[in-house]
Amino acid sequence: RRPLGSPLQRALNRRKPMVFFVCEGCNESLKKAQVDRHAARCRACWAVTCVDCGKTFPDDEYRSHTSCISEAEKYEKSTRAVPKTKKQGPHEVWMEVVETASKNVADAPPRIQGWLPKIQSLGNVPRVERKFRNFLGNSLRLRDETIVTEIWQYLSELKSRQKAEKQEATAEKDTAGSKAPETEAVAKAETPNGETSKKADVHRASPGKKRSREDASDEAGRSIPEKVWDRVVQKAVKKKGGSCEKKEIRRFVAKRRKLFGTLSAEEIRDGVMQTLRRLRNRHLDIQGKTVSIKT
Repeated sequence: RRPLGSPLQRALNRRKPMVFFVCEGCNESLKKAQVDRHAARCRACWAVTCVDCGKTFPDDEYRSHTSCISEAEKYEKSTRAVPKTKKQGPHEVWMEVVETASKNVADAPPRIQGWLPKIQSLGNVPRVERKFRNFLGNSLRLRDETIVTEIWQYLSELKSRQKAEKQEATAEKDTAGSKAPETEAVAKAETPNGETSKKADVHRASPGKKRSREDASDEAGRSIPEKVWDRVVQKAVKKKGGSCEKKEIRRFVAKRRKLFGTLSAEEIRDGVMQTLRRLRNRHLDIQGKTVSIKT
């Protein structure tokens, strides 16, 4: 299946988002590695602004801005939904390790403490050892292989620790999520005597007896006002010419879904019977199964 979009769009989607800044003093466009050099010669440069997200970073706060929205998210969000990737890519994970190392400089060996902030300020640090060594040699003029090896080993160990901590946190979260429903179910289901709570409640409330039909009708009456029942039942009898059977009233009530749609057939029957008992000898005349308007 051919991918959608022009070759330029596909190239933009594949390309990793690179952070660009604009000087607030002279409006010059800068890469992240050029900001320090530019700030040294531009007297009006008090802050830089990210081109993509528009956030302004005074002084050297721009160093913590390592990634931003992609071109697809910026330019195509009005035309199509851009899928959000929840999982971090390998390079994003590596840059997070570099940022963590630069923030916690005191935890690093003394020989490499001064190099970690410089590495983090460059951005786009390679995660392959051979390219990492070439990168430090070309960008920072760091030719001492012993120090480069020590930096690489420290970052690699920090990456392994962070990965293990994330896996442990995910496992604990999954375990807690799976145990919580089981614990609630067991707590609700079991009583101190080992019997289920439902059975205990039934035996305590009504030992050997079922709930009467009057209780059910009372529940139906509480959910819908008596005036509504009275009006609908009388209207049902009038629609049938002033006389009809009880089952025809129940059908008429069941068709009024806006009022009685939440009730079951049994609740409708009990509600109609309760209403007939209430209206008997006042508005209705009941003879067996026949109900008629009282004249």
